[in-house]
Amino acid sequence: MILSWHREYVKKLSQALREISCGHNEQAQQYWYEFLDFIRREENNIQPNLDVYRVIEVAKNYAGFKL
Repeated sequence: MILSWHREYVKKLSQALREISCGHNEQAQQYWYEFLDFIRREENNIQPNLDVYRVIEVAKNYAGFKL
C-alpha cells in the first residue's frame, strides 16, 4: 500500500513541478490542487510515514505553489 501510494504521490507532485518550472502557472496550480486532494484524502493513514503539513508548507514556501 505505501509504495503504491508513494508512486502516485511522486507522479502527481512531479506533474505540478514540471508545469511550474515551464512557467505554466495555471496548469501547475491545477496539478497542485489535485496533489493536495490526493495527500489529504489519505492523511490519517499515511501520517506515520509522511507529515502532510510539512509537505504542503515546503512546496508552498519554496516551489511557489498557492493554497
